[in-house]
Amino acid sequence: MHLIALLRYMSTSQIIPLPYPSNSLDWFGKLQSFSYPVLLDSGSRESGLGRYDILCADPYQLLFENEGHYFKKVIHQNVAQVTNPLETLRTSISHQDSNQQWPFTGGAIGYFSYDFGAQLQGISLKSTASYLPPHLNFAFYAWAIVIDHLEKRAALIIQPEFIEKNFDSRALIKHLIDGNTYQTQQVELGAVSTNTSHDTYLRAVDKILQYIQAGDCYQVNLSQQFQKPATGDPWDLYLQLRRHTPEPYSAFLRFANYAVMSFSPERFLRVEQDQVLSEPIKGTRPRGLTNSADRELQIELSTSPKDRAENIMIVDLLRNDLGRVCETGSIKVEHLCELKSFSKVHHLISEISGRLKPSQDSVHLLSACLPGGSITGAPKIRVMEIIDELEPHRRGIYCGTICYFSFNGRMDSNIAIRTALHYHNQLYYCSGGGIVADSNAENEYQESLDKAAVLF
Repeated sequence: MHLIALLRYMSTSQIIPLPYPSNSLDWFGKLQSFSYPVLLDSGSRESGLGRYDILCADPYQLLFENEGHYFKKVIHQNVAQVTNPLETLRTSISHQDSNQQWPFTGGAIGYFSYDFGAQLQGISLKSTASYLPPHLNFAFYAWAIVIDHLEKRAALIIQPEFIEKNFDSRALIKHLIDGNTYQTQQVELGAVSTNTSHDTYLRAVDKILQYIQAGDCYQVNLSQQFQKPATGDPWDLYLQLRRHTPEPYSAFLRFANYAVMSFSPERFLRVEQDQVLSEPIKGTRPRGLTNSADRELQIELSTSPKDRAENIMIVDLLRNDLGRVCETGSIKVEHLCELKSFSKVHHLISEISGRLKPSQDSVHLLSACLPGGSITGAPKIRVMEIIDELEPHRRGIYCGTICYFSFNGRMDSNIAIRTALHYHNQLYYCSGGGIVADSNAENEYQESLDKAAVLF
């Protein structure tokens, strides 16, 4: 067991069994009147990829960034500035719960932005943005509703040490089961605009190809940013979008004045005990309109030298990142370029595992690996400099990670792709793709549009 774990105070959470709801979204709709509701959504049952849904609200503590400074806010107390947000996060989740029956038993849920990861890697970002959310934003929850769609069970999990004195579990359960159903309303979406013209994108791809030819890099993930009016409640918009893209690492997070909605198919990092798992995606094809067309696209992707080369390149990058925090000799490639099918696309996915060093924890792991290699390129530091040079926007949450840190020691996270920010009735989102030596600029531009169209 890790030294860090030995120093933690051990306790057991309170678990109240709940009737299994086949649709977690109904229950989460009833939490929209609570503060800071979050949903970690495992998507469609049809894919067989998702299992647990996690629903939380009414946090007892917040950790966030504002104008380059970091702050901690304990409910009913004043805001306090902190100098090291990662250490504050680590301290705040140091309470340890012995319950291993469920993936999340209370703790922190939130995100790290791509920009925060760039700072960790020593990149000074120069590009601008019309609106940027906080670099990080975490809420800490004393209770959670966890739903297991594999075993068809559900539970309300409570951490007695952090729960409010006036918390009424029976009233919450009654509200979930018998309360009024959330009344959805249509969200009006306006015309889309982009910050990158066709010619500008093609010039950026050509510049990357020059860098590759010169030996500066091997692969660069280039994106463009889209914006469109979205009048209405962001939860209603999430429900609209989810009908088309129910992916296994989806999430909805409502903060004070903005919301984040993610329909990510990609796990970034998971920690169970001291075991680490990463599942990078590189290689994409759309689903076919017929079974035979779908099968042809699967074969095309699985036999594509270009897509396999991109995937293997990112696997090597992740092995290097994991080597900073994992024990020597423990890092293994469990699966390489495995074909998996999702609601709208086929992907090539690899699996890399490792074992954390005794001196390292999940916060160390994320800070060592942010941002994920599958959405930067290789080598990571030089590629991030090129991205900042060529993209006329700051990525913000896009290509960062949405994650949880549970009191039982588990952590799980996604790569925040197919992710949008809703702020003041405007929707901001990005899409892009990996540029390699044999990329065609026109095709890459069209791919970025096709990926954006999957959601919007």
